[in-house]
Amino acid sequence: MDVFSELRRHAGGNHPQKVKLNVVLAAITDVIHDRRGPGQREDHPISNTEYFAALMTALESNDSSSHAQEIMQLLTMVLPEVHDAVLRTKFDAVAHAMIRIMQSNEEDISLLRSSLVALGMVIQAQEPSASVWNHPTTLKYFHVLLALAADPRPKIRKAAQSSIVKILEVHADAHCDTLSTHIASFAENILASAVAKDQTKVLQLVGFLGSVLPLLPGKVVTSLTEALLKLLQTNQKTLALVTLEAFDAVVVSPSSRLSAECLTSLLTTVLSLDSNIHDQQHAILLIQITCRALARLEPLQSTRELLPRVVVAMCTYFESQHTQVHRKCAELLNVALQACLTLGPHPSVQRVLFSLEDDVDVHAQLWTWAVLEDPLAVVPLLEDRGVLRAFAGFVMATTRDSAHGALKHALRLLVLSMLYRPSFAAYVHGIPSMAELCPWLATSSYSAEWTLWSMAYSTTAESFFTAFQALFPVKCVDGLAAITVVRLISLWIF
Repeated sequence: MDVFSELRRHAGGNHPQKVKLNVVLAAITDVIHDRRGPGQREDHPISNTEYFAALMTALESNDSSSHAQEIMQLLTMVLPEVHDAVLRTKFDAVAHAMIRIMQSNEEDISLLRSSLVALGMVIQAQEPSASVWNHPTTLKYFHVLLALAADPRPKIRKAAQSSIVKILEVHADAHCDTLSTHIASFAENILASAVAKDQTKVLQLVGFLGSVLPLLPGKVVTSLTEALLKLLQTNQKTLALVTLEAFDAVVVSPSSRLSAECLTSLLTTVLSLDSNIHDQQHAILLIQITCRALARLEPLQSTRELLPRVVVAMCTYFESQHTQVHRKCAELLNVALQACLTLGPHPSVQRVLFSLEDDVDVHAQLWTWAVLEDPLAVVPLLEDRGVLRAFAGFVMATTRDSAHGALKHALRLLVLSMLYRPSFAAYVHGIPSMAELCPWLATSSYSAEWTLWSMAYSTTAESFFTAFQALFPVKCVDGLAAITVVRLISLWIF
């Protein structure tokens, strides 16, 4: 495969830089053919290794300064296609050449950027092993990239940061503790020295850490998380927002190595923040971090103490003026609650349910939203983990002389779940004391609940059609009932 085939299409075009690149490429091609000798010039296509060798020779020649930029661009195009074995053998020579060019062209942004990208590619190609990263030469060249990752020039800084991330993607799983330790020291030094003097530098670093943290080992992640959590206490809105974005990137990445200690510390800090529920971007970040961190923590340790706090915190976001915040809160709370129930019965579920009637009201509504979001996944979980039976016990134990909010919403969750889970409907209908519900539910106060209850029975076609007609929103008396009805109808029809 010719890596320069696309470039050659622009040989006679109107793009000046691409025309220059083609002129230099043609000269490099002629040099390679001359090296081959008369009998081999055109017999075989030029390999990427030959291009690499010729470009490096041209770069090191005395008369290359006028075309150094074009040579470096061509080199960055061919380096990804050169075998790792070649780059490992020539590592020191290539890296030294890149450093020399960078030092002599510090003011040439384009050439400096191409050189550091090439240096990153060569480091990336080295063997992913602890022995490589314990070698002083490797660390010396890597520290050049680290230094440029904090460069004030955006193109240089971003190129260096991107190169470091790519190196980590290859070497992170090779237990290269030295590599991660040097990155952590670099970040902690900037955070310690610049947080009070140069907030811009800290902002740039935190954005970079959002890409790096998912690739680092657990101990380093915990250490850097502790440093980043302090930034949330600085009362700097932009800095707090960028820090939350970094944490969001970590908790959402399946590859990130987050310990129970780290997740607990993150959750505790985020829950203690004063959140502006009407700031859409800030609110959504807090929702995502809180719920995803809780879901990741559950397999590692019990979330018994944190679950009630998370639920109460999430409920406040339903008062936001932004509907997108409501949707995101319902979606992510659904994820967190499912994660907490997946591994087995959760004692805090029952504890939260029966601590106060107001809590029953809140949790019944939350689970109703969760059922509407993903009924086929949520309802079996609620039944298998005993949550639905807990609500059934609440309904049977509660005074029924008025349409109290908690009782009404608990009933709504039960009858909605019965529609999706025939085994649970059979269980409820088999409870003798549940027969007492029928005349009580048939009153006008519970018309929507009675309709759903009736449809959960096996009945005649005529009775089913009558009940189905009663489901339409025109028969509903509140917004949640109408939402429930519309969702049910759409699920059945489509």
